[in-house]
Amino acid sequence: MRGFLFKKVIFVILFLFVFSTTIIGQTATSGGAYIWSTTTSWTPTAVPANTTDVTVNHPLTLDQNLTITTGNYTFNNDVTDQPGGTNYNLTSSNALGSLTIASGTTTIGGITSVEGGSSSFTLTVKSGATLVLGTVGSTSDNFLIGNKVNINIEFGGTIIVYGNIVNSNSSGTFNVNGLLQVYGDYKTDNGNIDINGTTGQFYTTGAMQTQGTSSTIYGSSNDCTSNCSGTSLGCGTSGSSYTATITPQSQTVCSGGAISTMTFTTNAPSPTYQWQSSLSAGGTFSDISGATLNTYSPSALTVTTWYRVKYTSSASVCGTKYSAPIPVYVSASTYTQSTAGQTVCSGAFGPISVSAFGTDLTYQWYSNTTASNSGGSLISGATSNVYTPSSAISGTKYYYCIINSSCGTPFTTAVSGAFTVNLSSAGTASSSPNLCINTAMTSITHSTTGVTAIGTATNLPAGVTASWTSNVITISGTPSESGTFNYSIPLLGGCTSVNATGTITVNPVPVITTQPLSQLECEGNSVKFKVIASGSGLTYTWQYKRPTDGSFVTLTGIVSNTSYPSTGEIKIDNVGSAQYPNGTQFQVIVSNGNCSVTSSVATLTVNEITNVTGSPTVTQCFGTNYSYTVSTSYPANVVSYRWKKSVTSGDWDEISNGGAYSGATTATLTISGGTPAESAEYRVYITFQSSGADCNVTSTSRNRKITFLPLLTTPVATITQPTCVVNTGTISVAVQSATDEYSFDNGVTYQTSNVKSGLAVGIYNVIIKNAAGCISSSTTCEIISETSTWDGILQQLNVMILPIGPRQLQGKQ
Repeated sequence: MRGFLFKKVIFVILFLFVFSTTIIGQTATSGGAYIWSTTTSWTPTAVPANTTDVTVNHPLTLDQNLTITTGNYTFNNDVTDQPGGTNYNLTSSNALGSLTIASGTTTIGGITSVEGGSSSFTLTVKSGATLVLGTVGSTSDNFLIGNKVNINIEFGGTIIVYGNIVNSNSSGTFNVNGLLQVYGDYKTDNGNIDINGTTGQFYTTGAMQTQGTSSTIYGSSNDCTSNCSGTSLGCGTSGSSYTATITPQSQTVCSGGAISTMTFTTNAPSPTYQWQSSLSAGGTFSDISGATLNTYSPSALTVTTWYRVKYTSSASVCGTKYSAPIPVYVSASTYTQSTAGQTVCSGAFGPISVSAFGTDLTYQWYSNTTASNSGGSLISGATSNVYTPSSAISGTKYYYCIINSSCGTPFTTAVSGAFTVNLSSAGTASSSPNLCINTAMTSITHSTTGVTAIGTATNLPAGVTASWTSNVITISGTPSESGTFNYSIPLLGGCTSVNATGTITVNPVPVITTQPLSQLECEGNSVKFKVIASGSGLTYTWQYKRPTDGSFVTLTGIVSNTSYPSTGEIKIDNVGSAQYPNGTQFQVIVSNGNCSVTSSVATLTVNEITNVTGSPTVTQCFGTNYSYTVSTSYPANVVSYRWKKSVTSGDWDEISNGGAYSGATTATLTISGGTPAESAEYRVYITFQSSGADCNVTSTSRNRKITFLPLLTTPVATITQPTCVVNTGTISVAVQSATDEYSFDNGVTYQTSNVKSGLAVGIYNVIIKNAAGCISSSTTCEIISETSTWDGILQQLNVMILPIGPRQLQGKQ
């Protein structure tokens, strides 16, 4: 019969790769999905050799030719030679092994050539499994059966051949208890075939013929010669070969698009029909309600669906049989998909692929951080149906693909399983501390991934420890030893051997072996402070802090009263000055360029005269008392006092107790009943204890000068008494000093003139006060009335006698 030629459709199957588990004694897949030539698809991790026993447990893409010699291959899941590209071949030459299609659908797009060796090669298709050889529309000899081959299609199993079968198997067996559908010719050269009369079905769309010396055409007269057996070939009528086919052989439609009517043709007598469907060629077929004619028009589809016809003939030798399944491919929809993910510790993920049916197919892969096939990130350049996820970064991602076709409606695959990279990794150290010994270290951190704990850290300085929590290593502490420490911390819980590493540099601190000492010295003298330290490359920076300063001041450059006589030493001159007053503190910072240490504080204590009582120059009255008292910063440090006086400039004579003086060797010098003989300049000389030998301080800047005025004598007064001519008196006082003042009212008021006139009768006490305010004793003077006073002058009295009558007496003095 004439076979139907259809356009070859493109279909791809999504396969996901995960790690496999070892099956003892064989190479096996395990996990989600695989590609044959990827080593990590297998356990052990190597592409199986032709002598190896192989078990395929998960959907697998065939991307190379297969050769079987002594190996026994068992396919428990789909093995797909993806159409649209290279068609791969299956060869068993001089083979002693076997190939068992135990479940799913296996497609071999190229030529399948099987032949035994010293013993037979066995090909078995189990119930529910399908083996598809060749590609739709092929007219080539795609199934070559050599000698010593045992082929068994179990009941419920199917072999579909696109192209021709050439059977030269004269010493083997070919048992068809299921379905053998050939879209082409069946050619034999003494090749055996046994069609089971109850369940076996053998259909061709071409001729059944012999090769070589035989010319018998199977089915032309419903006969079967010595190279065949069974009854199925005799089920046809009118001398024709047995026919049971669906046309068209396949269709490719857009999702939701129209589907051409399918027609089932058979020459079995008086058949009844029941259309069935399944999502795969080797899957479970279910009756389609109401589809009981020889034609059927499926409703719109969104996924690829396989159809077959269950038919029953009235002929006793036919019974109930099934047609070969044919597909209606939905363009851009996935053929099959596995969602199990992969987990790796190191190395690469295996490739994943998505396959679809249709024309003008394009692909775009997306990654997502959640198990969703929307909202993901476009992967640049991932526009093939095959994509290998990156395993460079720890974490988990999911993948899906959006497929476009000439239908114009994009198809989004289901999201993949989780692709997890458990790389044990540690980020670089947050810092590489360079610090001083016994100094608290700023914590170092390393971020980690794929880690559940850390091991024992090595080469950390004493006093420093490492801890891990929330994917962060924290290194902290106070190093108590110096050196360069290249530490290493092993990461645990991941599947790679990784250490967090870094460097901590701990520098030694200079050691002060001798601290500077506090100094006690007299004002104006010099002191030295010295520190002794051990270490290399040391520098010294001195600081001072006066009592009025809030903090220490660093000495830099040229500073008055300051010098550095030797290493680690400072000299302070003119102690007690405003630059370095009493109570000034000193310290030194000793540095080795990396670390420094500060010395203890040394205090400058200054023995100094803080005050001498009295004004610098005073004038005292004759016979008065006067004293000077000296104050010092530290009286307890005084060894001795010596008071001196100077009458002649430059000559200073020591004072001894006696006469007007007392306290000449104490803090207070007293002058009692001072006279001009005690008029002089005075100063005190004090000897103090100090850090070294006793030191001396003099009150040169506080000299005191005193002048005792001469004794004032009792005023000598001359009185001019009132007369008949001048009726007031006058008192004149003898002058003792031109600067004296005079009081004639017992000191109530004073005047600069020594004469007081116009005095009325009375008693007057005359007092003299000098410029120092000294007062003389008083002299009492009395002014008496003029009637009681004769001035010693006789006056002439002239008397004139007038004539009698009124008389007038005139007197003339």
